[in-house]
Amino acid sequence: MKPAGLARVTDDLSVTESVHTTLKQLAVASEERPRLEWLGPFHRCEDWQPRRLGLDLEQNVMASNGPVVHRERGSFFDLLDWPDVDALIFGQLLRPAHFRLAKDGETVEPTRYLRPLARSAANSAGIDHQVHLLVDGAPDPRAVRDLYFAGATIILQGVQRYRRAVGLLCRQLAWVMRGSCHANVYATRAGGHQGFDLHRDPHDVVVVQLRGSKQWSVPSMGSSVIDLAEGDVLFLPRNTEHAARTTTNDSLHLTVGVRVEQEEDLLRNAVVDTIKNLRGVLQRTNAATSDASFERYLGETAALVVSLDAPTLSALTTAGMFMSARPYLETSLTDREPGQELSQQSVLTRALPVPLPLFEFDSTAALLISDMGGLVLQSRPAVAACRELCTQVEPFTLTELPGIGFEAAARVARVLCSLGVLRRPA
Repeated sequence: MKPAGLARVTDDLSVTESVHTTLKQLAVASEERPRLEWLGPFHRCEDWQPRRLGLDLEQNVMASNGPVVHRERGSFFDLLDWPDVDALIFGQLLRPAHFRLAKDGETVEPTRYLRPLARSAANSAGIDHQVHLLVDGAPDPRAVRDLYFAGATIILQGVQRYRRAVGLLCRQLAWVMRGSCHANVYATRAGGHQGFDLHRDPHDVVVVQLRGSKQWSVPSMGSSVIDLAEGDVLFLPRNTEHAARTTTNDSLHLTVGVRVEQEEDLLRNAVVDTIKNLRGVLQRTNAATSDASFERYLGETAALVVSLDAPTLSALTTAGMFMSARPYLETSLTDREPGQELSQQSVLTRALPVPLPLFEFDSTAALLISDMGGLVLQSRPAVAACRELCTQVEPFTLTELPGIGFEAAARVARVLCSLGVLRRPA
């Protein structure tokens, strides 16, 4: 069975944007449970960011029932520093969705630090008038400054979307912890100020103290507090009550929220997704065909549920994170040209610094999921070539892959380049 809604590249290669639909179609067509393989691993690479945190994320942290602190105090200035905060707020066009201010447990009213963004333009009569480009405004540098020095915390939200180094850390943390990640940065004036009162987050939190120091109150640890200095790292399991305030130094810290789905959450999400899809099927059919469509859809859903297990559901969630997050691309537009020519002398290297999930349904059907879409492979040579191409760490040529002919490797490599998985070294 060839899944519907695919953009065919060759007879055995197709690209899809609807990875979940394609996974379902392949699962229904196959008589075997899908086998999952993460093509990597890259935790031995020099740019493997989670290693810098000093936390054993795959072992003691995941099994921990309380906070974990690492105090080797490395340098994390490349993630974000004070000049970057200044540039983001005062020199760039930050939208209100990207930042907010809070003080003493309350969110500061946006009208206190936003101003309408306008430009001068000419109408058809040649008369200048003000055209409001953003109805929700832009940062007012003077107002933000005054509020900060009055004790308000500046919160930069979703920093992984516009800071490459933070984005890389989040993508790799997401793979290690099998969840989805988002990152915020908090800037707070010295003098005992805090943005939020004691609260709980419904996800795990990794705190990196970038500059200055901060004192964390964690009631589950008793009366003690945790003092974080520059370069310290703190892990808080989800639902851990906490609050933080400055001491004698201005503080700049990064928090990465890691939402790790539990098995019951995965099953619940699968059921909810099925119900939503079923509703869509019924809405698209008339009374004469609804019974048949309903019966067929339930049969397909039953086949899918039987084929799934907890690891596969977890992988599907992680794959969904890949597709919903902002693409992390190390390549240029010219690198991603579809159908570009590759010769036996062409040198390629992996561009995405995270392992990629490959779902294999039988010996001749597989789906690779990347940031830019899914690649459906429907021949044994194509699957073998994809596996070899995606597990290379060092730069390579297409003639260096063991047991893979040049033509088979080149066909798959062209598509992987267009998806931003491979690139030519600069």
